[in-house]
Amino acid sequence: MEELSQLFSIVDMLSTTLSCLQNEMNSIPAGYISTKMIKGRPYPYLQWRSKGKVISKYIKRDNLDLIKSDITRRKILKEQCGAISFILSQLKGPLSKISEFLAGYEGLPVPDPASPGSSPDCPFREEGKKHISADGVRVRSKSETVIAALLFSKGIKYRYEEPLKLKTPDGILKVHPDFTVYDKRKNQTIYWEHLGMINDDHYMDQWEKKRRLYRNNGIKEGKNLIITYDDEAGGLDTHLINNIISRYFCL
Repeated sequence: MEELSQLFSIVDMLSTTLSCLQNEMNSIPAGYISTKMIKGRPYPYLQWRSKGKVISKYIKRDNLDLIKSDITRRKILKEQCGAISFILSQLKGPLSKISEFLAGYEGLPVPDPASPGSSPDCPFREEGKKHISADGVRVRSKSETVIAALLFSKGIKYRYEEPLKLKTPDGILKVHPDFTVYDKRKNQTIYWEHLGMINDDHYMDQWEKKRRLYRNNGIKEGKNLIITYDDEAGGLDTHLINNIISRYFCL
């Protein structure tokens, strides 16, 4: 039964990852690059099909490398989405039938899988981690599952709520950044805090104290600290998150 429950969790993880990848893919223009000769000079164009017609748009030279990178990234995302969709198609049918069969069964155990991105040496408020990310890490919010899934999909290793000791006038204080990423290329540790309760005054007051503590220890936004927010309705801009990941980790 435990293995079966874990399979259901895997399906949920894969579905979350697929949704994130599809959102990113849809944010990248579709098409391919073609070259037109005009008066003997080559001009690059982005071309795509719309309603049976081929549409062309001139690409400025300054944007050509970026468009090429986007096209390559979209191709990779399409392949990843296809692979995950195939896996889900193979799992969902049989699991759905099993779920119907066990509908009246009470006491199906809920798995507590080991979380490769968590900090085993210092479990921190484990009872609040109700969501499982695509790579099996227990996190506190749906927005954090999206951030974790996007990091995972890009091959970026992270630690969730890893303890960090900071200096204060009264001594040492231990905090737990939401995500900690060590960037080998820059030889730098980057901390990521996501704020989900922006309408809660007490929550935001506590955050401002933490932000000052970070700053006093040389951890600053735009350098080695990423700060993101839910919107007022509790939503998350995945396109913005993708851009942040690309900017900080040079993807």
